[in-house]
Amino acid sequence: MSSEYVDPVFALAAAEGAYARGDAQRKAESPRCVDSFFEAAAIGWRYLEWSADTHPGDGRRNSNCDGRRDSNCDGRRNRAWQLYHSSLARFIETAQKFGRLNPSGGLSVKTSGGMLDVPVAYHGFAWQPSDFNSLVLVGDYRAPDLSHKHRHVGLGVPLVAIRQRQHEERFRGKRQYFAATAVLRRVDQTSSMVLEFYNPLESRFVAMGRQQFHLKTDTTAPLALLLETRKRDYIEEFLQPGRSVSKAKLIMVQPYQPGKIPLVFVHGLLSDPLTWLDMANEIQAHPDLFDRYQIWAFKYPTGEPFLRSAATLRAELRAALDTFDPQRNDPAMSHMILVGHSMGGLISKLQVTYSGDSIWKSSANRPLETIAATDAQREKLRKMFFFDPAPGIKRVVFIGTPHKGSPWANRPIGRLGSLLVREGQQQEADHEKLVRNNPNTFSDQASKRIPTSVDLLEPGNPILVSIQHLCVNPATRLHSIIGTGRPMLRDGPADGIVPVSSARCGGVDTECFVPTKHTELARHPTSIREIVAILSRHLAQYEREQNPASAAMSGEVVKLGK
Repeated sequence: MSSEYVDPVFALAAAEGAYARGDAQRKAESPRCVDSFFEAAAIGWRYLEWSADTHPGDGRRNSNCDGRRDSNCDGRRNRAWQLYHSSLARFIETAQKFGRLNPSGGLSVKTSGGMLDVPVAYHGFAWQPSDFNSLVLVGDYRAPDLSHKHRHVGLGVPLVAIRQRQHEERFRGKRQYFAATAVLRRVDQTSSMVLEFYNPLESRFVAMGRQQFHLKTDTTAPLALLLETRKRDYIEEFLQPGRSVSKAKLIMVQPYQPGKIPLVFVHGLLSDPLTWLDMANEIQAHPDLFDRYQIWAFKYPTGEPFLRSAATLRAELRAALDTFDPQRNDPAMSHMILVGHSMGGLISKLQVTYSGDSIWKSSANRPLETIAATDAQREKLRKMFFFDPAPGIKRVVFIGTPHKGSPWANRPIGRLGSLLVREGQQQEADHEKLVRNNPNTFSDQASKRIPTSVDLLEPGNPILVSIQHLCVNPATRLHSIIGTGRPMLRDGPADGIVPVSSARCGGVDTECFVPTKHTELARHPTSIREIVAILSRHLAQYEREQNPASAAMSGEVVKLGK
């Protein structure tokens, strides 16, 4: 560790001069500003490092020295702190603008001693350097759809890193946002500098001299930017589920991480995965949980019959297992949790139940094998109507799930919505041919047209009734979160869309009643607290199963149930 003397007056004057020079060059559109801001940040770091070594204290306590008056930070140190962070922010901004920052190859700056290659290092990321396609400085922003902004003052410059691709990839979107904190620091006792990026979800502290300082972080900013920039087309996808761009897909928020339990969110009718951002934001704020879970989301066009969406999710989960854990060596992949809101709860339920032939019998009066159809048609029907529980799912949470349907599906607005749904022309033609080639075989509803998701949510719908009686995998635990904030005149306690009598499900381990409406249920603080409690319970069970000897030695009783 370095404790070489640094003249504080000279250092501050030099940093001030370099920063002023850089600011003038930036306004003049000169790329030399990159070099000046680098110089100012490097001098600022050297001063702060010397100050930390020669005036030792509790670095974690001092980490709030961000220019505000503090008994542990003299005026010069406060100014050096301000200069360092302002210079570093300007350096990152201008280095990108003038093409001087290469995430995978480092960067070059011109110093008084000549050209200097500055390496770039990454700490705690599942992302690769090639994923850092652009960086956005985090400033003040509005996030009206997020309950809290999770920030921490400290050392470094918070950023939103953006991964951009021309086309969607397997289990990934074209554009993904993630948090990072930048620090420009000296390498050991040398005068060389390195630009470091820390994952604030994994890294909490950074060394300066002989002290550890909190990182300055903002883990909410990527979610807020996603909400601000992402086009939400769920209404169009509801009305036109047959469009090619509306294909259902499992999306991973971060790259697959072995050893982390998949937490899969399934949105409901007329919604999309963004509905889960508030809950994801709060889960990220619990490091003990986020360190052990990886968040996935299932996106699907909600106008199509949810039996089809459920079949797609089964295929997507199986593909994820085959892709990332083909030998089934990762025990975390066999302890998945599904959380489904509204109709997403029904899709989740169909991942952990045995169909038998009851769903098929509610739709047709002849065995599937005797149906006049092409092999491709028969295979699609088989995947929708005949299934066993998907492997690896140990827990499902239903949030406002209409197990017995919703009265709104029978009302004029529900009927109108159902009539407006349009499948693809080829799908409609195939369905008409199937019905025509098999007269008097399918139910009246299925004979008229492909049933929409709204049709299947009608109370008393034969398919929905058959789903209510399916056997659940005995290895899967169930939980219910039920809204009570909007009673319905004819249906009693409800969340305005789903009556309590429909949302209740037999065989659950826990029931949590939340006084809010249906659209707010997935982001209500009580719901989030309940999810956090369920995740903690699930993690404790997982750890007991993985280490039964340790649990026994500690005096715990190993239970594989609740």
